[in-house]
Amino acid sequence: MKKNNWIIKKGLLLLILLEVSERLYAYNSINKRLIFPIKEYTFVYLRDTSNIYSLSDSTKNKLLYKNSIFFELGGAGVVYSLNFEKGLISYKNYLFTIRGGIIYFPIMESFVVAFPIILNNQLKISRKISFEAGIGCTLTGFSINYLVINSGFKFGNKFFFKIDFTPIFEKDYNIKNTYKWHFQPWVGLSVGFNFTRR
Repeated sequence: MKKNNWIIKKGLLLLILLEVSERLYAYNSINKRLIFPIKEYTFVYLRDTSNIYSLSDSTKNKLLYKNSIFFELGGAGVVYSLNFEKGLISYKNYLFTIRGGIIYFPIMESFVVAFPIILNNQLKISRKISFEAGIGCTLTGFSINYLVINSGFKFGNKFFFKIDFTPIFEKDYNIKNTYKWHFQPWVGLSVGFNFTRR
């Protein structure tokens, strides 16, 4: 008798489990949320989370480019400059770069060739906007004629436009051939393109 009762209880438990399983399958077919058994649920969960991570990676790759070439009017070159900027250190939305440029400027029967060099920090604050700040100098031959502070915003991804506040400390020579640094507020406008994603 006890054995029969145990068999009946076991059969009822099996029927309850089958009923629950059918209801869960029916719930899934309508709402696409709950999946049974656990193996299928685990598979769908891992598939969905892998899609999330892959989307995150693809978005991240579009945020920062390591290198760029651009033309700047004003700015560190004072009049204009053609520049190459190379990324050195990157972490998440941050990029540390070094920038070098060249200026050719005719003066009467001669000309001046100068080289602006700036260490720059870039922080991506949205998909198409970066804030940047840095410090550097402009060389004429082996002499530093300008010290430059750079801060501003960069707009765009592959192709970009920049506007920077670039105050300059200029060597101001006197008749005794000595000099002092003279402060001059300045701005820079740039257009260029990025390449080599980090």
